[in-house]
Amino acid sequence: MVRGELSLQPRGFDGSPVGWRSPAVIAVEAAPEAATLLWSCPLSDMSIRMHEGYIDARLVATNSVVATGGGGSAGPIERRAALFLTEPKACALVDAGLDAAVSAEDGDAVGSSGLVVRLRAKAPAFYVALSAEGLDGRFDDAGFHMAAGEERLVRVVPEAVIPTLAGDPRLAGESRQRAGGAPGVAELSTALRAYDLRSSYE
Repeated sequence: MVRGELSLQPRGFDGSPVGWRSPAVIAVEAAPEAATLLWSCPLSDMSIRMHEGYIDARLVATNSVVATGGGGSAGPIERRAALFLTEPKACALVDAGLDAAVSAEDGDAVGSSGLVVRLRAKAPAFYVALSAEGLDGRFDDAGFHMAAGEERLVRVVPEAVIPTLAGDPRLAGESRQRAGGAPGVAELSTALRAYDLRSSYE
């Protein structure tokens, strides 16, 4: 059984709390890998107009097990969601003021190109995604929500690894692979575009 706390805060699309003076915190309990109703509220009872805000939901599971190389260790897991009260196109979304900066990452993480994109949002941004047209590789996260003032790092993953030549007897039976075509900082900075739900309507 997974136990934790669900925090709910109505917010305007500029990120400011509205309606409730403080978040509602609900103790929750759910079976692992199961769909469980944790909270519900009639829209008529909400303290904000449906098109003027959303519910910022945070679930912290305090007794979850985080998978590790050693089989797992106990520790809290946090999950966030933005709950719209009506269809997004009817909402008064504001410009999130997304800012994206590319830099070289220290170290040599497995599967990383060594590049990282640092994202900042001035206002809530929904379903954030990055693109870099014409460049090889992909980003390790997409479709996420950013709160007002939040900063997030997204790593660049090289294009699918390319198998080595099977005819080389020194490599027979091995699965050595190499990453292909990772861009440089300047190249990625020029091609990089950051999108969110509001910008997709423009």
